[in-house]
Amino acid sequence: MIRAALTVAACLALCLVLCLSAACSLAPEWAGGDAGSSLDMEGDHTTEVSLGVGDPLTLEVRSPEPGGYELAGTYFDSDRLDMTSFKILPGEDGDPDQLEYLFTALAPGQALVEVRVRAKGIPDAPIEVYKRVLVTIEE
Repeated sequence: MIRAALTVAACLALCLVLCLSAACSLAPEWAGGDAGSSLDMEGDHTTEVSLGVGDPLTLEVRSPEPGGYELAGTYFDSDRLDMTSFKILPGEDGDPDQLEYLFTALAPGQALVEVRVRAKGIPDAPIEVYKRVLVTIEE
């Protein structure tokens, strides 16, 4: 009987913590927390997004390799954004298919993210902007 009461109390405490933290971005999305922004850049060259300080931003970009280009780096304002993760996701054939970037907003203001490419196999090829995102970060 006492064990059942403790189990119920623990479950209620967990529910209370999840409900109270759902108002901030600390709670997971399934618990009502903020999922941040996720942008699939398929077909878009330039886009804009607004975030709050501490919010995550996920960018999904098709690999430039099938078009004869290779990744030449990613530019972003490190005073306003932190790149917390970068993944190259393979397609069914094992070749790079998707690039996935995860950023966290650090400080208010505007920040630019540019995914840069160059012609594949030509080291001195000019660098071009493949995808561009203007990020507005609010308090």
